[in-house]
Amino acid sequence: MTKRSPWWVATLAVLLSSLAAAAEDDPWQAVNTIPVASPEAGPGPVVILECPRALDNSARARPLRELSHSSLAPVSFQEPTNAPPPDPPPPTVHTVLQPPEPAPPASGPVPPPPPPGDVPLNQGVVIDKPLQHSFWDRCKEWIMGGGGEDASATGRCLLQSDHAFDYFASPVTNPFLFEDPRALTELKPLFIYAGAPRSNPIFRGGNEEFYGLQARLAVTERLSLTINELGFITLNPFNPSAGPPGKFSENTGFAQIELGPKYTFLRSEEWKTVMAGGLIFQIPAGSPKVFQNTGTLGLAPYLSAAKNFCLPCGWGSTNLMGTLGYDFSVTKQRSQFYYMMLHWDYNIANTNMFFPFLELSWYHYTVGGNANVPGFGFEGLDLVNFGSKNVGGRDFLGISPGLRFKLNEHIQAGAAITWPLLKQKEINDYTLTFDIIFRY
Repeated sequence: MTKRSPWWVATLAVLLSSLAAAAEDDPWQAVNTIPVASPEAGPGPVVILECPRALDNSARARPLRELSHSSLAPVSFQEPTNAPPPDPPPPTVHTVLQPPEPAPPASGPVPPPPPPGDVPLNQGVVIDKPLQHSFWDRCKEWIMGGGGEDASATGRCLLQSDHAFDYFASPVTNPFLFEDPRALTELKPLFIYAGAPRSNPIFRGGNEEFYGLQARLAVTERLSLTINELGFITLNPFNPSAGPPGKFSENTGFAQIELGPKYTFLRSEEWKTVMAGGLIFQIPAGSPKVFQNTGTLGLAPYLSAAKNFCLPCGWGSTNLMGTLGYDFSVTKQRSQFYYMMLHWDYNIANTNMFFPFLELSWYHYTVGGNANVPGFGFEGLDLVNFGSKNVGGRDFLGISPGLRFKLNEHIQAGAAITWPLLKQKEINDYTLTFDIIFRY
């Protein structure tokens, strides 16, 4: 016997049938289509949803196209477009760089690295022993300094002149006592010709000459050694019979030697100022025929200074230089005197080439010497110290125009003429002075 279903089961079946019939009728009208795809399913069937429209019983339901379970996935809405979806990007390929293989070890022992500071010039070549410099190369490096460790903070090499003040021009006249305050390394050939006044009782218009050289050595940029006088002197009196018998005649002989240390205690590149102090030892080791053996020893301490001043409008610059000292005798045989020399020059357009200058020289004898009693009545300034007794309290003042020309800082020349400005002329009616400087 068959069991009959309850009434509500029949009613539910009728409702489900009505809903299925309504689903077959298409309530959507295609206006805009939106593709929907499942990311897990990949490319496949596409579900198209259309905009809603009013229900129309007369319209026949349009079945869903290609509805499948694989397309029933979460819906992602995109902007409407007519272009096909872009292709997925290609996979990224990561390249792993492998380190290069180490080179196989070379056969044989590996040479030890060279010590610091002695790297051979032929690098990459195995040598049996380090490179060696010859004896003369080492001497040259020691003398020249090479601009390396031997050079000072200013770039100065060993024994090199102080070139921080090349705008200065060295003095020309009174060369044995007038000293440049800079530390210099140079050789200076020198020639002096002095005409004696006709009023002189012995020379009567004769002349005196000096030909020799000076030398200077800059040990450092502050300390230097100077050889102020080294050469020969000629005395040519026109009336030798007026002097003491056997004292005066026309003769040439070796001059006394003058040398000493000098220290530049002030050198300011900012102020363009240099100051130095020194001591000259006057060794009377010359010929007695020309009075170059007077006394035992003379000492001349001095101070020297130089200052540069710039001129406006690019006209160049001007320099002032001066030396002040006292020449005294150890044994009172030599005449003693104060001396002062002044130098002014004009550096034309700051070219460091042409230096017209004007110099002044002043001697004041304080005590006469005892070498020649009662004396000759005159003295020889910086050329000769006769040791005349009766010259105390006398003055000599001279003026000297001249020109210093620098071919370069290493080769230069100077010339000047000196005239006395006072009635007392000693043995100097006029003096011509010439020099050439070879400077390192």
